[in-house]
Amino acid sequence: MEKLQKFSFTMGLRSFSINDLCNRLCIPRALFSKYIKNKTELVEQLLEYKHQKFKAIFEEHNFEKVNSIKSLLIVNKELALRYKDVSPALAFDLQKFYPEIFEKAYEKDRIVVKEKILINLQKGIDQGMYRVEIDKNLIAELYMARLIELHDPNNLPNDYSFAEIVAFIIDFLIRGIATQEGLEYYIKEKENFKII
Repeated sequence: MEKLQKFSFTMGLRSFSINDLCNRLCIPRALFSKYIKNKTELVEQLLEYKHQKFKAIFEEHNFEKVNSIKSLLIVNKELALRYKDVSPALAFDLQKFYPEIFEKAYEKDRIVVKEKILINLQKGIDQGMYRVEIDKNLIAELYMARLIELHDPNNLPNDYSFAEIVAFIIDFLIRGIATQEGLEYYIKEKENFKII
């Protein structure tokens, strides 16, 4: 699945056939067909695999005892590293050619991201890292929207890498919600999480 994801997410979905995919990855077509019958199933399984990889970030790291800002920095770094090769054309292809699959996958991701960001925001308030008066639901929705926009080719400036844009989004978010203590902590820690 890792090879399939890397190939298809970097190449875009329209630019290859199942035969091309099997040939390039040296997978016998008969073996491939045993697990995935067609391109629609491939898209479904790839998006489910991507979703599981995203959820794994939270299983691999124990965020329970970690500062809320450090947690955000870890997650953002993981996102940038795991999805840096995803083609911006992918979201366009998914929305145009697989709208129902895309919508279902998007909704699953949105639920997880919103749940995790809400937990982080409350934890940050409790720790004194985030301002008490922030609107947690609004921030969670806006953060999710920014992440989704990253995969729209019309929203990605060509002069910046995926990692630079992800770093900007987290910087913008933290500076907007942090207390003075949180901001000082963030400024001290952010260099440890540089991706570029």
